[in-house]
Amino acid sequence: MILQSILLTSNLQSSLNQATGDITNLLQGIGIGVLVVFIAILGFKVVTGGREGLREAKSSVVGLIIGAVLIWGAGALAEWLQQISNF
Repeated sequence: MILQSILLTSNLQSSLNQATGDITNLLQGIGIGVLVVFIAILGFKVVTGGREGLREAKSSVVGLIIGAVLIWGAGALAEWLQQISNF
């Protein structure tokens, strides 16, 4: 009975770790796709916007970099939490 309980707990933990990894990968993929779209939009603003477009693009680059760091950091944090939860 105890062995069965331990195996069930192990399977549950393994399933949760797998689900967490899948969700993290999905969200990172979506985030990277959004970043690529915004990079294209900023490039278009720089090319076609003249001085005003360049100024807007420069101010938006800071937000873009912060977003990229948050996406990378969230993935790294999720991996770290998975590793420490595996005992």
